[in-house]
Amino acid sequence: MALPLIALGMGMQLAGSFMGASKAMEAGSEQYIESRRAAVMARIASRQKSEDIRDEGERFVGQQKASYAKSGVLFDSGSPLLAIMDTVVGAEKSALRAEAQGDEQSRALSIQGQTQLDAARSAAKTMMISGVGSALTMYGKVQSDAFKPSTPAVNA
Repeated sequence: MALPLIALGMGMQLAGSFMGASKAMEAGSEQYIESRRAAVMARIASRQKSEDIRDEGERFVGQQKASYAKSGVLFDSGSPLLAIMDTVVGAEKSALRAEAQGDEQSRALSIQGQTQLDAARSAAKTMMISGVGSALTMYGKVQSDAFKPSTPAVNA
C-alpha cells in the first residue's frame, strides 16, 4: 500500500530532476547559438564598416586629386603626393582598427556563449545528481523504517 506511493514519489523526483536538467541544457544551448549568431554579425558589421572607411578614403583621395588638378598642381610627386599617401594610409589604419574591434567583440561574444553553455551543463548535472540523491534518500528512509521494530499498541 505505501510502497507504490513511495515508488511513485521517487519516480516523480527523478522525472522532475531530469526535466529540469533538460530545460537547463535547452536554455544553455539557445544562449550559445544566439551568442554565436551575434559574434558572426559583429564580424560582418566590422568588415562592412572597414569597407565603408576604405571607400570614404578613396572618395577623399579623388577629391584631393581633383582639387590639385583644378588648381594646376601636379600630384605625382612631392608634398601633394605625400598628402594623398597620408590619406590612403590613414584610411587603411582606420579600416584595420574597425576590423580588429569587430574581431575582439566577436571573440568576446563567442566566449560568453561557451561560458553560458558550460554553466547550463553544470546546472543540468547538478540537478540530475540532486534528483538521484533525493530519490535514494527517500528509498533509504523507507528501507530503514521498514526494519524498525514495531511497538505493540497498548489498549487502555
